[in-house]
Amino acid sequence: ARAAGETVGSAYAITATLVPEGVLSNYNITNTPANFSITKKLLTITANNASKFCGQTIVFTGLEFTQVGLVLGDVISSTTITSNGAVATASNTGSPFVINISAAAGTGLNNYNIIYVPGALTVNPVTLDVTNAQMPRSINEDVIITIGVKDGTTNVSGVLVTLNVVGFGSPTATSVNGIATFNLGKLAADLYAVTAQAGGCSASEEVFLPIYDPAGGFVTGGGWIDSPVGAMTGAKATVVGKANFGFNAKYKTGKNNTTEVDGNTNFQFKAGDLHFSSAGHDNMSLVISGAKATYTGTGTVNGVGTHKFRVVAIDGDVSGGGGADKFRIMIWENNSSSTLLYDNKRGTSESSDDATIIGGGSIVIHKPKGKAQEVVTKGTPIIMQDLQPEILETLAVSPNPVVSASTIRFSIKADAIVTLRLYDYSGRLLDTLFSGTVKALENYDVDFQRRNLMSGIYILKLTTATGHSYDKRILVE
Repeated sequence: ARAAGETVGSAYAITATLVPEGVLSNYNITNTPANFSITKKLLTITANNASKFCGQTIVFTGLEFTQVGLVLGDVISSTTITSNGAVATASNTGSPFVINISAAAGTGLNNYNIIYVPGALTVNPVTLDVTNAQMPRSINEDVIITIGVKDGTTNVSGVLVTLNVVGFGSPTATSVNGIATFNLGKLAADLYAVTAQAGGCSASEEVFLPIYDPAGGFVTGGGWIDSPVGAMTGAKATVVGKANFGFNAKYKTGKNNTTEVDGNTNFQFKAGDLHFSSAGHDNMSLVISGAKATYTGTGTVNGVGTHKFRVVAIDGDVSGGGGADKFRIMIWENNSSSTLLYDNKRGTSESSDDATIIGGGSIVIHKPKGKAQEVVTKGTPIIMQDLQPEILETLAVSPNPVVSASTIRFSIKADAIVTLRLYDYSGRLLDTLFSGTVKALENYDVDFQRRNLMSGIYILKLTTATGHSYDKRILVE
């Protein structure tokens, strides 16, 4: 074996001394010299296996290895270690990645035949929580979005997250204690499709970020569409036919109500045995951007359940509206946020402008004019106003939808001369149901008979001599 101070490749002389001398004197001895050579010893250097999460970066120091074979104080001081999986953009679909090791440096290493054994780098997925990206924001505030980054229930730091915001860009941020934070600044009113991605791994589900303008006006509409094949599923997937709709959505007025959406939404598709009626609208969900309005909420189907819904309404007369009014409604299954019960543009992104051209009726996006939100609609007398002070106490119809008859109940907060009229959605006056003086806070009931009215959406308009005007939709089945 090689002794300390000896090196591979040098020739060392071999000498011999014969004993005992008394015996050897009987011989003529000839010594033939010889050399001793030292060959290289086997040294195995193995890269350590490693793991990381999607979006994390690994920086190798060159010391992530084990060795077998060093002797006599020889030392490996460094190696070169690389892996394609070390970068933040590495995908877990290519995992595990090879960890390459080479170029060992140190003392005494020339005495070894070195074998390098690669390691394996495993890239593990993370879970991205994009709930915060769905929260509505006002055009008046900086949009700050936080994305949760977890491995199960454990927060993960150091993950490079890309936030893909359609129509804005793809900023990046690195998670700290399981949170990646993005400040997008102020955004224009719109509905933005958003996904998040950790490194080069799969993106999150697509969610939608509403940016709303609380002073941006309101939207009304009523009419019908031809419901297409595939709007429903299962046994009703091939059912087609006329579907009636009627809606209005606006932000409540007053300093304490700038985020609350008020209104009603009804949708009836008789051929599919589907009658949807809204129960409430999500705060801050009404987004009006140019010719397009969208909002969300919950309601019932055929009088029961808790069904999420989204309406997309496009006013064809507004710049960018394309000249034709369009309507889309998405209604989810009871207590579901993933399974659609009805969508007349099924398979199209929620944030898309794609909607069905209406067969009749009208959709109007009303823009504010001064303090009162007053508009002239497309040939209809339907004018919705925000006038102060409000004097309406109650305006209700029961039952609504109407089969044969209903009772209209109203009351106001001050004595006034009141007129209650009925219009169809083309703006044609059909009947004056009440006209006279009413007392403050007293309930007045008006009998409403369907008579020969066709199925569809009708508008009740309550006006006062002081200029107040209130609308209520009636759905006649």
